[in-house]
Amino acid sequence: MLVCRGPRYLVVPTKHEGVYVSTFGPGPGLFALPVMIVLDLFTGDIAAHPQTLWHGAKFAASVAVAGSVVFVFFAALAFTGRWQALAVALAYGLGTSVWSISSQALW
Repeated sequence: MLVCRGPRYLVVPTKHEGVYVSTFGPGPGLFALPVMIVLDLFTGDIAAHPQTLWHGAKFAASVAVAGSVVFVFFAALAFTGRWQALAVALAYGLGTSVWSISSQALW
């Protein structure tokens, strides 16, 4: 049984009473899994180290977002020149909420 002690902006209720699901699906967690496995190997029990868990989640989210910016750059490069593609990628990376949303999804 899930009990939310803070805002519920990352989970939504299902049709079953008291049951919630993530708004992001399994993707962010599966992407962060290798990072968490490595951190667990070094700490012994990552659940006992919330700061390490937090930093690991932020690192995995940053890698995912940086990868998406590179993908947007190469996609734009297929249609425009190098400088225009760079401008599109920078606008995507710095002008959208992709950084904040991705990092919140893992914590």
